[in-house]
Amino acid sequence: MDITWFGQSCFRLRFKGATIITDPYNGDIGLKLPRQKAEIVTVSHDHPGHRNLDAVRPEYKLVNGPGEYELHDVFITGIRTYHD
Repeated sequence: MDITWFGQSCFRLRFKGATIITDPYNGDIGLKLPRQKAEIVTVSHDHPGHRNLDAVRPEYKLVNGPGEYELHDVFITGIRTYHD
């Protein structure tokens, strides 16, 4: 696995069969996220600094809620938490 941090809470996780982007941000936070390609995108909450889906090419599956997911041989568990 290869992990790249792009700032804020945005990471790229590369596995053999899939790439995951977490919380893609927009430019309002003062950083520029390079355009990404991923099979899976996760969004922790619905704020612009965590949900810039236009930064990722559109061939992805979106994970944005609680539950258990199996996508591209990757297992993801989404857990609901409180956000102020």
